[in-house]
Amino acid sequence: MLAVSPGIEARSPNQGLEVLVRRGQTALDAGNFDSAVADFEAARQLAPADLEVNRGLLLSYLRSDRLAEAEAVGRDAVAHWPQDVPLQHWLGLVYFKAGQNSQALAILQRVQKLAPAQFDIQFDLALVLLAESQYSAAATALEKAVKLQPSHALAHILLGRAYQNSNRTLQALEQFQTALRLDPNVPLGHYHLGFVYESLGESARALNEYRAEIAHNPNHPEVRYRYGHCLLDT
Repeated sequence: MLAVSPGIEARSPNQGLEVLVRRGQTALDAGNFDSAVADFEAARQLAPADLEVNRGLLLSYLRSDRLAEAEAVGRDAVAHWPQDVPLQHWLGLVYFKAGQNSQALAILQRVQKLAPAQFDIQFDLALVLLAESQYSAAATALEKAVKLQPSHALAHILLGRAYQNSNRTLQALEQFQTALRLDPNVPLGHYHLGFVYESLGESARALNEYRAEIAHNPNHPEVRYRYGHCLLDT
């Protein structure tokens, strides 16, 4: 006899599955990832070939940082549903979090072709490309991302970083300014803008931006270092 969760012994298997999936999704939304894993694992015992169950289980393992289990579930699920975008996307993130960037790139580049108009995929692909210092390719992905979500301040910050590291300083400046217009508190926004000003020889503007970043982020060592370096130069 199949084991079921307490309180649903009288339900049919399909009803029990619905309860587990709904409860697992609720736990995911609430950040209770261990509970989500338990519910989706129980659901998979009832319906091992259910797409929604496999998606939920993979995402639960990913968000709970149980990367070995996430990879095992993800690989099996992608083999079963090779055209499913969420499964491939999340498996790519598993590889990225595990430091397996070549595997992450391969799968995220593949899923990008399946869903070219999905912001999250362009954004996450760019994160891997930035980690691999592939700045021109990262800029291309982020250019697509900001077209899809022009109000996403962090995407503009990352695009500015990609431009700056590929010697497109004025384009980087524009992206950092845009990000700060969208969100004056975007993480490290003033720092990156200050760094561009410093590289252009505009030390007074750079110092103002570093001071603004320190007000938001007083304990960041790199911000303090650049601020001190700029003070020495002046």
